[in-house]
Amino acid sequence: MNSKQIIALSAFLATLAGCASQSTVRPESAAVPSNLGACATNFTTEGSFWTGTRYSTFEEFPKKTVSGAFDALLQSVATSGYQVNSSSKEAGMISASQTVTFGQGKTVPLNFVIKKSQPGVRVEVSFSTSGGVTGSADGAQKEFCKLLASVGHSANEVSPPTKAADDNASVAKKKAKKPAAQ
Repeated sequence: MNSKQIIALSAFLATLAGCASQSTVRPESAAVPSNLGACATNFTTEGSFWTGTRYSTFEEFPKKTVSGAFDALLQSVATSGYQVNSSSKEAGMISASQTVTFGQGKTVPLNFVIKKSQPGVRVEVSFSTSGGVTGSADGAQKEFCKLLASVGHSANEVSPPTKAADDNASVAKKKAKKPAAQ
């Protein structure tokens, strides 16, 4: 090889390495399956093969409670083959992991955060790979949407106030305002 070829090869390799290590945040909406809804629309990837990749999404469930979403997710995560590492209904958090195929003992974390919103709840999920581990964005998106669908299909919902409940609340307030008989 002459010096021009070595310089050209070095420049090419430097460019390739620079492109591979750039961190990017990309919404994956270009190939959003219509049946996956908000989960797929909100899906993003960040990072690269060399630095590690973070996949994340969120979905709003206006008729669900934190407790109901937590119970549905915990059951779905456990039955989908993940190892549940920790969970806290009070904090609205579930942390799970899965062993990487051919990863020589490496695991990848899957984290859920359930937040109260008006109305209902917002459920966020993220999955991170370490540098040198690859994952499929399409596969992550489908898995996230499958797990989040368990919240949408759960029976636990915020019940709207009924007329009887409103009447009972009014009566209780009136009784509390009356001075005690002497």
